Amino acid sequence: LAYARERHVTVVPEIELPGHVRAFLAAHPECSCRGADLPRIPRCGNSVEEEVLCVGSDETLRFLEGVLDEVCEMFPGKVVHIGGDEAPHGNWEVCPKCQARMKAEGLKTPGELQGWMMNHFVRYLAKKGKTAMGWEEILAGKPDPKDVIAQCWHGPSGTKKAVEAGYRVVLSPPEYCYFDFSQGCYGDKNRYNGPGASYAKVKSFNPMAGIPGAHRAQVLGAECCNWSELT
Repeated sequence: LAYARERHVTVVPEIELPGHVRAFLAAHPECSCRGADLPRIPRCGNSVEEEVLCVGSDETLRFLEGVLDEVCEMFPGKVVHIGGDEAPHGNWEVCPKCQARMKAEGLKTPGELQGWMMNHFVRYLAKKGKTAMGWEEILAGKPDPKDVIAQCWHGPSGTKKAVEAGYRVVLSPPEYCYFDFSQGCYGDKNRYNGPGASYAKVKSFNPMAGIPGAHRAQVLGAECCNWSELT
């Protein structure tokens, strides 16, 4: 952090919720819907995992609040990324705790349950003087635009919808910004998570394309991503 600060770089930590948490649940199975019955195996691939956090558990929420407390103390920047993408809801449909949470909060679908959880942590961070950032799925819960930055990765239509709803955005469309994709180099025998991110295509990316002029100030920029399973 000191090295970054000397170079005018702000580090934004990401604590992924409620999915992409298989390694965390291997260490703390009590935070899953299956509890102690969950096999304690960390995530070793690059797929979407069915196991997600148990949103119906107050103990899980308190644990995660403690994690975010430490993150907020450690990182001086104003933004904390809390994920929000690719979280299957199958376990919540059969988990008694999650079903009880839905009933208590008047929620009709597991998707609304995810929105409830993400909004809980958006508000929690706001009280600590931090702004939550999340993949654009975080917008499903309609959080307060002043408290959230959306990282848009589903394409121009989703980005346009986000800025028109008043949200600030960071753009990460895969075909331009995913650096774990192949560059298409001749004779390259390495494996990648997908095709298409050539140098020329990355260089051609215009984050403002398709953004109405009145909303361009809400575009904070782009983030190029590299998930390291195959690096």
